[in-house]
Amino acid sequence: MLIISKQLDMIMRPFTHPMTSIVEKKYRLNNRTTTEFTKKGVSHPQKFSGVILIGKLGSGGKILSLNQYGMRNYKASIPLSTNTKFRIASNTKLFTALAIMILQQEKKLHVNDRVNLYTPHLLPKSLYSSQVTIHQLLTNTSGLTANPSYKSIHSLGFSAKPGTRYIYSNSNYMILGKIIEKVAGYSFESYIKMRILQPLQLHETGFSNTMQGISRKTEEYVQFSNILVPIDESRFHLQAAGGMYSTVTDLFKFNLNWTKLVSPDTIYMMFQKNKTSLNSSKRYYYGYGRVIANNQTYWRHIGEMGGCYCVNSVFLKRRISLIYFSNIRPMLAKQFPLTLFYHIKKHLIDYL
Repeated sequence: MLIISKQLDMIMRPFTHPMTSIVEKKYRLNNRTTTEFTKKGVSHPQKFSGVILIGKLGSGGKILSLNQYGMRNYKASIPLSTNTKFRIASNTKLFTALAIMILQQEKKLHVNDRVNLYTPHLLPKSLYSSQVTIHQLLTNTSGLTANPSYKSIHSLGFSAKPGTRYIYSNSNYMILGKIIEKVAGYSFESYIKMRILQPLQLHETGFSNTMQGISRKTEEYVQFSNILVPIDESRFHLQAAGGMYSTVTDLFKFNLNWTKLVSPDTIYMMFQKNKTSLNSSKRYYYGYGRVIANNQTYWRHIGEMGGCYCVNSVFLKRRISLIYFSNIRPMLAKQFPLTLFYHIKKHLIDYL
């Protein structure tokens, strides 16, 4: 563990050099002026503030490296720890997709069912509404318009005929959460706790509608050059599309054990290639709740929300999991979470 941890520290040096910033209450992006600073001279890693876990999957699992960089609260100078809780944002979709497949195994629904069989009033009014299937929601091929800001589904409508195009839209998983509630007879949160969190003993994972009152939670910041702006956490109500929190160790436990909850045939279905769900570069496709490399060497998902991002991945042939959470979201370098993934993959994961 120590050797890999030191190797990780070495390859992270370009991103963890200290820099000094001001913590602000407000920031006006249009004219880049600041108001009401709360603390000057805050030192933090230049590009990555967060926690990284690299683990070996298999019998029992083994954590190979567990490194943290920076603070969970820069105003109060409270350091990050390996059990700090972060929002996992769109990695919630892993849990939502798994819950749907558990319901299919129980013969309570099927992924080829039409959505209007369960939630006829949730889809926008359109000739396409009666065509959408659960499978299309899972693979982001329903044709629903992209919805990065979690707006009303009815206000956005369709951008394509169902089953003809890959369009990543949070609307798909918002609807899946309502289907779970309709079919299971429980709230989304209760069903996930009962069927996934409790069986897998994910005691540090829960639901982050406000994050208020949760112990060991991180503060979240957006970064504009040398300015850190704390994020108001109370405005997010995302449920099945992005409403959960966890720790890196709990998410590793999920990656290690989720396959115990479903059959091999179900797992195969979740990873099955779908030409329609290929992205424009054809390098990856969207399976059930995750982005899968076209050669099926790894899967990953990135979740971004407010001042945090979460990257969860499994390298299938190497049986390695890479997970990292950050509590500073760089607004002027929005591709950085994925850039960091390929950097760690190239310089460390590919040699394990």
